[in-house]
Amino acid sequence: KSPHPRTVLIGSSNVKDIDRNKLTNTIVKCLPGAKVVTLTGKVEQLPDNSYDRLVIVGGFNSCSNTKDSTTVVSDFKVIINAGKCKANMITMSSVCQQSDTDLQKCIDTVNAALKCFCADL
Repeated sequence: KSPHPRTVLIGSSNVKDIDRNKLTNTIVKCLPGAKVVTLTGKVEQLPDNSYDRLVIVGGFNSCSNTKDSTTVVSDFKVIINAGKCKANMITMSSVCQQSDTDLQKCIDTVNAALKCFCADL
């Protein structure tokens, strides 16, 4: 492995079981239960212009906590802006559905907004 990772993957518990041995030049930062604002704090701690790619996986915990898609979308705008000075490319995962179908409307709204954000990246 290179001493200088080129990709950083930051996410909630959705990334906990990723086999890090199969990744090349990648750091994985897993924050179980993290909301988008917590992930943003981790992104802000990264050194500027240090990575080729920043991968963000999360959002379900934010949807589950607030059930307000407007707040979650706003939080994603902040993390995207924070990431722009950390990596050349940002990759966002859509919010993963889990067993709570009551949150589906919030998740669908957030995912639609993320699709638009990613088109502009």
